[in-house]
Amino acid sequence: MRDIFIVLACFSTIPLTLLRPHIGILAWCWISYMNPHRLSWGFAYDARLALVVAAATLFAWMISKETKRIQINAVTGLLLAYLFWMSFANLFALVPDLAFDKWEEIVKILVMTFIAMILINNRERLHAFIWVIIASDRKSVV
Repeated sequence: MRDIFIVLACFSTIPLTLLRPHIGILAWCWISYMNPHRLSWGFAYDARLALVVAAATLFAWMISKETKRIQINAVTGLLLAYLFWMSFANLFALVPDLAFDKWEEIVKILVMTFIAMILINNRERLHAFIWVIIASDRKSVV
């Protein structure tokens, strides 16, 4: 029963995401920080719910009239330099298969981070983003 509730809660954000892509970022952050699917014991435990929400968010962002530019500042420069350094270091990994798996995971996270930096562009969205992070604390849930 818990599995169905968690999956329905995650998938219920997709229609809202298609209307407003920043809702998808909030849902992705909630799923990524809280990991609600890990609170179940059935089919939802290994479900890739964050990937589904991220794909819906990327699709919604592409078709929306939201701005598609990222602000270039020190933070974005450092994140891009970090991404470049990890990609370069991955070429010389001692165990390439494991290194590529971790690199792929980090690249997915950083892509969504850059999308969040684009979509969270005003005070109300920033406050909602912060509240989602606060509410996603698993210690207060369990």
